[in-house]
Amino acid sequence: MADHKISELTNYTPPIDTDLLPVVDVTSGDNKKLTIGNLASYLAGKAQTLLNKTLTSPILTTPVINVGSDAAADIYYRSAGNAFTRLPIGSSYQVLKVVSGLPAWSGGDVSAKIRLSADSAALSDGVITKLNLNTEDYDTASAYNTSTYKFVAPVAGRYAISISAYFYTDIVDGKVYDVYIYKNGASVARGRLHSGSTQPMIVDKYTEEHLAANDEIEFYVMQASGGGTVKIYASSEVTFATVALMHAD
Repeated sequence: MADHKISELTNYTPPIDTDLLPVVDVTSGDNKKLTIGNLASYLAGKAQTLLNKTLTSPILTTPVINVGSDAAADIYYRSAGNAFTRLPIGSSYQVLKVVSGLPAWSGGDVSAKIRLSADSAALSDGVITKLNLNTEDYDTASAYNTSTYKFVAPVAGRYAISISAYFYTDIVDGKVYDVYIYKNGASVARGRLHSGSTQPMIVDKYTEEHLAANDEIEFYVMQASGGGTVKIYASSEVTFATVALMHAD
């Protein structure tokens, strides 16, 4: 084979696995041959990973990152121990906050104010009756149902809950008038007034309750006047209920 400078040789692309390369055995000094396929296998065995490696000004094009059970919209951050860590996507209405220096999901704006569109029907004496609040002033998470008259918690957390009701028509002096806040079908808070005259009265109640996701809140009233003509007046100033998420779990 005639001697040639490498720069004088004809370009040969692409090589195939059986093509030969000359090599020098540094142990014996002999000239030997090596196939492209054998060289590729050797280099594959020497491949380096990025584990514990430092990249200087790298450009990554459409990289795929996997930190276990990855899902769309997950967030990745450096943990307190400097590990690359995944924060799974939160649920609806949650917002990102910082807890002990690290990102975490928290409940967002979940709140509703509801009221009557018209005066209630006359309340039966001594009967706890659901207050059919059928009009929303606002409902940021669409959590209140104006057909079932229930607030259904979209996320778990501590909620502030209030009810105010204006009792009128044939109020009897010295009788009892109540408002109730129900959680999952049972009373958790009651407001009560004993009438001191025959004038209409406002009865209200405020409480804070921990709700799991899908827990239900309802509002009830009761009058014990001895008669059956007392009603609840439909005014957004005096008859309404509110529910607001204070802190998400």
